Amino acid sequence: MGVGESIKESGLARGASRVEKFLWLRVLPNIIPLLRLFISPNIHTPRESGAALARLAVADDVEGVSGVYYEGLKEIRSSEASYDRAKQEDLWGWTLDTMARDDQERMAITLD
Repeated sequence: MGVGESIKESGLARGASRVEKFLWLRVLPNIIPLLRLFISPNIHTPRESGAALARLAVADDVEGVSGVYYEGLKEIRSSEASYDRAKQEDLWGWTLDTMARDDQERMAITLD
C-alpha cells in the first residue's frame, strides 16, 4: 500500500470538497519529504504513525516508560510551555471545573 492509499484509508478527508480531496489524496502524499524539510520533521504517514504507536504500546524497550514525549520513534523534550507550572495548574483547574459532576467530586480529586 502506498502513501496515498494509507492517507485515503485514514478517512480524514471524507468531508472535504473535491479540490481538498485531490490535494489530500494526490498532492500531499508526494510532497511529504518537502513538508518534513520546510515545515516540521514531525509529519508522518498514517502507516508510520501507526507503527510508532504500536511500538510504544508493546515494545520491550519502552515498557514501564511514562511521562515522556515522542516524535515518531524518537524520544524528545516536550514544549517549554509544558513545563510551566502556572499553565499546568490553570489547565488542571479548568479540567476539574469542566469535568467534575459536583463539588464533592471536585474536592475528592487532588492534584499531586
